[in-house]
Amino acid sequence: MSISTVLVSVSSGGSLLVSSECSTSNNLEWNVKDLHSLGLDLLGTLSQEPESRRQVEASLSEASQHPNYTLALFDIVAQPVHDEKIRHTASFNFIHQLKVTLFKN
Repeated sequence: MSISTVLVSVSSGGSLLVSSECSTSNNLEWNVKDLHSLGLDLLGTLSQEPESRRQVEASLSEASQHPNYTLALFDIVAQPVHDEKIRHTASFNFIHQLKVTLFKN
């Protein structure tokens, strides 16, 4: 199983530069079922119903504690097999996770 490492840096102009490396590992990979479930939760954040939205946001908060959550979001964004709305929502969540990771101070 291969795991990608996403390297992020900030250019002098303030742009985020993203690159990736692949390595072999025996754990920490999200399976198709997990990615599908994550995608449905991401889509649920667009719900007009506040209670429904709160439930999926709580689920996403829990999912964000799992290893390679940010990489799973990156995978959803990068794979055109996912619904456009899911990919769009995943991209916002991915950027948020990068900010949280980069600017913990």
